[in-house]
Amino acid sequence: MEASGEAADNGGEALAEDVTPALHKYLMDITKEIRELKNDITALNTSFKQDFASFKEDVYNKLKANKDELQDQKKSFNEAQTHIEELEAFNLEAKDTLLTTLHEQRKLQDKLTDLEGRSRRNNVRIFGVPEGAEGDSVPRFVEELLQRKLTLPEGTSLLIQRAHRATARRPGPGETPRSIIINLLRFDTKEMILRKAWQKRVKLGNSPLYFDNDYAAEVVQQRRAYMEIKKTLKAKGIRFQTPLTRIRIHWTDGPRLYNSAQEAAKEMRKRGMDVQMKEADEERTMEERIHAAWTWQHVGEPGACGGLTQRTRGRLQEFRRAEDRGNI
Repeated sequence: MEASGEAADNGGEALAEDVTPALHKYLMDITKEIRELKNDITALNTSFKQDFASFKEDVYNKLKANKDELQDQKKSFNEAQTHIEELEAFNLEAKDTLLTTLHEQRKLQDKLTDLEGRSRRNNVRIFGVPEGAEGDSVPRFVEELLQRKLTLPEGTSLLIQRAHRATARRPGPGETPRSIIINLLRFDTKEMILRKAWQKRVKLGNSPLYFDNDYAAEVVQQRRAYMEIKKTLKAKGIRFQTPLTRIRIHWTDGPRLYNSAQEAAKEMRKRGMDVQMKEADEERTMEERIHAAWTWQHVGEPGACGGLTQRTRGRLQEFRRAEDRGNI
């Protein structure tokens, strides 16, 4: 028994001696592989850190570039917004200045028209006299024509200062003859001639003659706008009068005075009348066209261009003061 036990111990020691080198080699191999794996992981980690750092730097650079670009765009947008605000302010101030100037120009034009009308208040125009019928002296022809055709009281002195054809191109055969303008010394003589001429039909041969006031060109243009209105009223048998640049219509509910052809036409359409106005007669005024074209409105305080209107208004006020001093 003892012999067999010793044999077993000796066999175990021999097996241990055989296994230990193999295990040691195995462990060494594992350790080596672990060390190599660790080195690979370390190298991979270093490469990853480098790649991540490079990626981070690229992202940072791109974000910085985008930020700079956004700041530039914001700056450009702010500058564009400022320019637009300045442009809006300028346009609004220019609109106000233009409307103010147009208003002042209209007032001056009205004054000029009034002065011209006053200088013509002793004038009479005769329409329809054939060209050449006046002979070599228009004043003498007119004197004889009025005395004969209007049956003026005997001994009436017309006191004609000047008489001549309208200063226009001499018409050709078949064209409308030029009117004759008569300047009288006395206003009451002019009124008497028109009153008598309007009470009867005056003819020179087969040519009907028409007598009227000598209006300024602007007044003639405004009166011409009532042409279609007067035709419609005549067809309806409605009485009307045209004092200077207005029209008075005698409706069944009483007379009404209208300041423009557009105003009268609007009223006639309301009353069921078909008035065919020419396009030129219904043309909008300059102020209406400016309001339609400029749709911007003032919002808040005026911009940097506000001084433009102030300077213009100041000059206009200086002009008005100088004009008022001249009228004293």
